[in-house]
Amino acid sequence: MPRRRQTTRANHQAAAEGLREMPGVALTVVVCPAPYTAESLARDIRRGRYAYTPAGAYKARTEPVEDGTAVLAWYDPAP
Repeated sequence: MPRRRQTTRANHQAAAEGLREMPGVALTVVVCPAPYTAESLARDIRRGRYAYTPAGAYKARTEPVEDGTAVLAWYDPAP
């Protein structure tokens, strides 16, 4: 029986702080094994959930990578 891929947990507080320190620079928040999980997290970041407040200040997108789907986000202080 194949083993499930290890899931990586994101430290959203640290990611949000790092993004605020470098406005406009896209950073990888986490790599998800499933694309639908990555899409959901990217949507949550754009909506201001977790530590990514206020809503609309953070932008996010997904990108396929070797280990799954990466969630990239960046801070835009003037949306």
